[in-house]
Amino acid sequence: MRNPPRLNLFDRRRDMRRVLAVVEAGTITRAAGLLNVTRPALTRTIRRFEKSLGTPIFERHARGVALTGLGRVVVEEFRQVLRQIEDAEAYIVQTRDLVLRQAGEGPTALCAEARDGDAPQQRAGRY
Repeated sequence: MRNPPRLNLFDRRRDMRRVLAVVEAGTITRAAGLLNVTRPALTRTIRRFEKSLGTPIFERHARGVALTGLGRVVVEEFRQVLRQIEDAEAYIVQTRDLVLRQAGEGPTALCAEARDGDAPQQRAGRY
């Protein structure tokens, strides 16, 4: 049995946002306008992802697109991944700012404070 192709989703945050824009807009043309990209460019993004996945995530209709069953799963995962990335970025910026404010205390004290504060392990339960 052949192994399924490996997906590199986390390298493609922009593509995830584009797929979500199509879902929210209901049509590729409308989503392309909202994203300020051409319709062909957006279509290529979707087709590239579907090809790497090995199956479509959208059913194309004359009046727009609809998610397939797998598409619904993909979209929910994309939303969760993007939320987690945004949370991680905010946490990193917050920690960086703390380090810059308390630069005189040394890295050991700062690491202990971050560890005892809002650590990633404590935040993991939010998802």
